[in-house]
Amino acid sequence: MFQGDKFNLLCDKLPESVKVDGVDYPIFTAFRDWISFFNLHEDNTLRNKEKIMIAMNWYKGDKPENIIAAYSALQEFAECSELPKDKKSKTGASNTPVFSYLHDNLYLFSDFMRYYNVNLQKEKNMHWYIFKSLFEGLPEESSVKKRIAYRSINTSDIKDKNERMRIIKIKNSIKIPTDNITANEIGNIFWNMGGE
Repeated sequence: MFQGDKFNLLCDKLPESVKVDGVDYPIFTAFRDWISFFNLHEDNTLRNKEKIMIAMNWYKGDKPENIIAAYSALQEFAECSELPKDKKSKTGASNTPVFSYLHDNLYLFSDFMRYYNVNLQKEKNMHWYIFKSLFEGLPEESSVKKRIAYRSINTSDIKDKNERMRIIKIKNSIKIPTDNITANEIGNIFWNMGGE
């Protein structure tokens, strides 16, 4: 049973729904569904409003009428906001993504094979929370964690010019193309939807 304000993966039942306006709505929970959720938001061929409306397909049956709350609930589930998090502070620029399921998929796949002997191609229904806990548990020397660490470095803090140039070169070689939805854009979309 869920205890306190954080989910305990060792003893709490894995969630199969999200709460919107006090009502539980069943959602898809397999890790592939949520990787697709993140990939949807990296799709530059869709407008932001289209992405939000497509995201409603992550609800299994009836969809909430309150699209704003429904989308927020999906985002919270995607971020595993109920799982305990490390209190490490990010050192990268706040608008700079440090990980992408689309652009880092090869490294993530190989890390799961290397460290867990888990072939993600053969896994069918691993719950998103389990996947995310395994992801978070990858060691710092894993390919994915190294990429995240390099992308997180604030190069202006590096005093040595040669080291700074070396890090900048690495960061440029693994940079994630960006055109993601910002919090302000989401707010504007919801504001404009209210008038339709």
